[in-house]
Amino acid sequence: MKKNEKTTGVRPVGMNPRVWDVLKKVAAELWKEHDRGISTRKQVMISCKEFYEMLLDQEGNLILDNKAMIRFANNGHIKTWSNELLMEAINLMQHGAIDAAIEKLKLHLSLDKSSVGGRLQLADCLQQKGLYRAALSTINDAVHIKPNDEMIYIQRAKLYSHLDQDRRALNDLNFALLLNPNSFSALQSRAHLHIALKNIDLALLDMEKMEALIPNHAETLMLKGALLFEEKKWPKAYKIYKKVLALEPHNAEAIVKLALIKIEFKIEEQSALDDLEFARALGHPKANGLLANLLSKRQHHRKAA
Repeated sequence: MKKNEKTTGVRPVGMNPRVWDVLKKVAAELWKEHDRGISTRKQVMISCKEFYEMLLDQEGNLILDNKAMIRFANNGHIKTWSNELLMEAINLMQHGAIDAAIEKLKLHLSLDKSSVGGRLQLADCLQQKGLYRAALSTINDAVHIKPNDEMIYIQRAKLYSHLDQDRRALNDLNFALLLNPNSFSALQSRAHLHIALKNIDLALLDMEKMEALIPNHAETLMLKGALLFEEKKWPKAYKIYKKVLALEPHNAEAIVKLALIKIEFKIEEQSALDDLEFARALGHPKANGLLANLLSKRQHHRKAA
């Protein structure tokens, strides 16, 4: 018999010894049926993680062929296990083990069918694997469970953008902000989307709201500076990048952009040269090429003179 060794495992804390003995007997009977090639026709109630693990083979696969016959109890053991699975999945995601995280999350959702957090994490995993349609379906389920949670709409908006459905993304972000007008994440996502849609004034308006919520936020300032730079609004961009550098003196991107504005206006050219040298030392990928180009132009002007 290929019986799982865990059928003789340790009784869960707080479980009645008699109940535990019954679970072990049930597991033994299920293993006998499995070894005989018989598919169980009776419903199996899983009341704790330890009982579930008794029913796994050496490869970690459930010995019950008909998953529809499995039910999970609504008790403290299952709730604790459900939370553990969610935390384990998040940890796996942080370490790039997306497939393993998906398996944990699917089991978590089997235990807790109303888990919004589990669905959002699963959608994130599916999105990372490029399974955008499956991710969207998962988030839609979350919307039905908790329709007044703005974070669900923010995440769905990102998916819509990946699917080139920007108008739907914008609708979701607008609704998220109706639910919570002070949602920094929603404003940030909408600002990015407005930039993609060339709604420059609306993007700047969202950034102003972001700055009101979190003053001197370097990421917001960098986004605003980049937009002003692309729109050739040099004086305003210059002020923004100066503000960034007051907060983060070693922000290489801000240093480079500031140097480019100085070059554009043909002011403080030596300062621009020093900026690019500093950015190169900080490891900015374009600083060396920009520096070489500036030095070449200066040498050409000297020869012409």
